[in-house]
Amino acid sequence: MESTLTGPPPSLSSAKVKTQEADTDDQQGTLTYEEFSVFYKMMSLRRDLFLLLMCFSEKKDHLTAEELGNFLRTEQKMANVTTEYCLDVIDKFEVSEENKKKCVMGIEECQSKPWL
Repeated sequence: MESTLTGPPPSLSSAKVKTQEADTDDQQGTLTYEEFSVFYKMMSLRRDLFLLLMCFSEKKDHLTAEELGNFLRTEQKMANVTTEYCLDVIDKFEVSEENKKKCVMGIEECQSKPWL
């Protein structure tokens, strides 16, 4: 029995939808640098990890040092995680200076770092 495809693979379809979502200017069909940056973040977001981190952050877009510690101890099974360790992680890996000043780590940063 021969199977037929009725549409593009889900990943291709999803990428096309996300490209259209990111393309917000008048030049439809092409992405500016800023639009491409948004598109890349949308495509690289790991939904499973994002949802897990949202649980630990009480549905905020960042984790405090305490929340990061809870996540590392609970989900990553890391022992002896201290607040100081989490503050060091935030200082080393957080890209946003504003988040660093607030001692929080953006959820996007949490997903893209090799320490996780």
